[in-house]
Amino acid sequence: MMIKTASLAGFVLFLCGCTASRSFVHRSLLHSQQDGPQAEVGVLSPLPYGTSALEPYIDNDTTTIHHDKHFNTYVVNLRYLVGNNSQLSGFTLAELQGQVGTDLVNGTAATTLRNSGGGAWNHAFFFKHLAPADTPESQFEKAASDDLKSAIDASYGNFSNFQKQFTTAAAGVFGSGFAWLVVTDNNVTITTTPNQNNPLQTAIAATTNTTAGIPVLSIDVWEHAYYLKHQSNRAGWLTNFFAVINWVQVSENYQYAAAGGVPATAPGPMLTLSTT
Repeated sequence: MMIKTASLAGFVLFLCGCTASRSFVHRSLLHSQQDGPQAEVGVLSPLPYGTSALEPYIDNDTTTIHHDKHFNTYVVNLRYLVGNNSQLSGFTLAELQGQVGTDLVNGTAATTLRNSGGGAWNHAFFFKHLAPADTPESQFEKAASDDLKSAIDASYGNFSNFQKQFTTAAAGVFGSGFAWLVVTDNNVTITTTPNQNNPLQTAIAATTNTTAGIPVLSIDVWEHAYYLKHQSNRAGWLTNFFAVINWVQVSENYQYAAAGGVPATAPGPMLTLSTT
């Protein structure tokens, strides 16, 4: 079922997998409109941890600016794109990634879909799989599922080798972008993307030597993710990142991906994008 923005006071864009039905999205939209106030444009669901909770590995200022400013900007830009291109309004955010590089929209709208649509999904996914250091969730051996451990061992031999190769891949991203662990062909593999591209954008993956797949884990290597603390020392950021990964969430991501579904995203069940 296509949701027409012109006939609704707001547009709730669910940060969920492609397995979510249109009817579920519509019911949830109506629930949000009837039972609670609509979020202001660009106001995100709160983080599931405090902005200082990732200290000393990610500083409070970086978390605040990264989430409230950078992530928010992608959301605001996407809100205007959807509001002015009704053909986009029937898709979940995850499904929109698959439309990047197709002829659904053209020109500047296509660029905004890739950059802001990708940026909205990438950041929702990234923030959800972080956790304070020295908590049970951040301990790989204790928190990671047996299935995730087996998948990593099958592809990389052991966790140490995986960490080294993931770090190397992230360090090698030229300029800005992301490194990812994705499920593809029943295996996990490391890949990278430039800018706000991601492995769900299958139509353009080959143009950037990206392995298309369903993301399980990601790291943001745009300088806004680490510059206040690390300046140009990306290697320091990559080391610190492994101290604040929520392996329970990554395991859930893997469970979804192994079954062919895109993991739910965002720190919270929904992100409201008002079109008024």
